[in-house]
Amino acid sequence: MNLYFEKNVINEKMRDNPAKGKRYEVLRIVVTVIMLVLVLVLANTLPWSNSGWMFNIAIFAAVIAPSITIILFCGQQLKKHCCEYDYIIANNEIKVIRIFNQKKRETILTFDISNIERLGFASETAEYQEYEKKADKKYLAFCNSNENYLYIFGAVKSLKTLLVCEFDADYISALRKSVASYGVFSEEFKKFKG
Repeated sequence: MNLYFEKNVINEKMRDNPAKGKRYEVLRIVVTVIMLVLVLVLANTLPWSNSGWMFNIAIFAAVIAPSITIILFCGQQLKKHCCEYDYIIANNEIKVIRIFNQKKRETILTFDISNIERLGFASETAEYQEYEKKADKKYLAFCNSNENYLYIFGAVKSLKTLLVCEFDADYISALRKSVASYGVFSEEFKKFKG
């Protein structure tokens, strides 16, 4: 069956507080500029004689290390805050696309539907934890704090892969239509009416 379905997961935190992402971006730029200015000033003012070069390197490390830590932290927070997802079911594949800052799109995972071994809710703790332990690679493709997530377990390029994503009734309906074998559904997933 050739089915096309697309689910757009909108980041509620980003919509509720758009200025938060801008703050991290501004902080990252300001810290980068301050670090570059300090490095240039120190490079021109410190003595570079034979006896003082180790001291100078220690000063540079003391200036650069915290700056790089702050820059990396801001980058991680930006990824977390300004990230949304698209889940696409088409051509017997499930694609997960990360959208950063509502502009940049990156396909993070493509699942062949025929390689799905198990599909269920992450709230089924014992079964979910069993598949979490079996997984070689794990993708967390959600951006909203929610108690209910869906997991899809199967093989991607010969690696056992676990995808955890958000869902709604339409997405579950599309998954049921596209996945031919009902044997891959967990008991709770089979009972779900949505």
